[in-house]
Amino acid sequence: MEPEFLGQGYGSFEELYDTHHSVILDGKVVLIGQKYVDQKAHNWGHRIAYAGTYLLTFDPETKEWTKKEFDQLSDKENYNEIIFTANNKLFILLVTNFGAIHFERLFEWTGSSWFELAMQRNVEKVEQDPAMNVYCYHMPGTTSDGKSVFVFTDQDGAYQVYTLDTQTMQVDHAHTVSAENNHMRGKVITGAVHGNKALLSIGVSQCAFRWQNQTFTLVNLETNTSEEINIEGEWTTLPRYCYSGPSAVTVNPETGSWILAAGVLQVGMCDSEYYGAVWALKNAFESAGNEWKEVPGTVPEGITIADGVNIYTVTKEQVTKIILESDL
Repeated sequence: MEPEFLGQGYGSFEELYDTHHSVILDGKVVLIGQKYVDQKAHNWGHRIAYAGTYLLTFDPETKEWTKKEFDQLSDKENYNEIIFTANNKLFILLVTNFGAIHFERLFEWTGSSWFELAMQRNVEKVEQDPAMNVYCYHMPGTTSDGKSVFVFTDQDGAYQVYTLDTQTMQVDHAHTVSAENNHMRGKVITGAVHGNKALLSIGVSQCAFRWQNQTFTLVNLETNTSEEINIEGEWTTLPRYCYSGPSAVTVNPETGSWILAAGVLQVGMCDSEYYGAVWALKNAFESAGNEWKEVPGTVPEGITIADGVNIYTVTKEQVTKIILESDL
């Protein structure tokens, strides 16, 4: 599994930000700049696209990059942003950042600008501790009927699962994993959707915040049920992504395996080093038979993006791609 060179990186552009959101849209690599904004509620500030930044798009067919700038979408401070794709469209969802679970505003990329969409909320705003950052995670992929899935970890430790239909703009509450079933007091930080099931993967505050590689929650959105999945293994047979876990995740559309790529390893008490391994969780969306498998090869260091069949790495110097084995 060797990286294939696709083209030059994005370093030729001037006035770029240090960090980017990244997605694959219609077979193209898209980076969205994150601008530093001195928002006092976020301690040291906030790196956001909705302050008005740019899209960088790389087309593997033409080997060319394009840059499109866009204006500020909001000046409100208490927002967090989730950039995601669904049904081959690109969206920015703004949610309340501190003190509530609430879907605030939704925008769709038209190709040249962001267009605001009117959401149909079948849910009420859920008040939380005003000082609490209510983290929301978007599950890569869509359900069998094309809905996007978002998970909030609330102030009591319950996982609140919502769906957003980007065809009708309808928001619904789909499921609650109770705090009693979150015995590790974890926060959902990664996962994916396949069919009508969502795999929830957590991080836990221990000596430091650490992704968990053996405990998961499987939510069946069709039956409105959930169950805990525990995977046995030794240190040598488990992925070792530390802190916030893997940098990129996706699902093999044919086998349903959950694919993870790149991250960091802990070094000493508080340092880290790059970890370019790729792992697959076989039978990830089943109640039994779950098994970790390490994939031969290493992902180069950079911005890592996965789309089910490929893993892309983007730097200022180059764009590369690794084609995943179809039977993973």
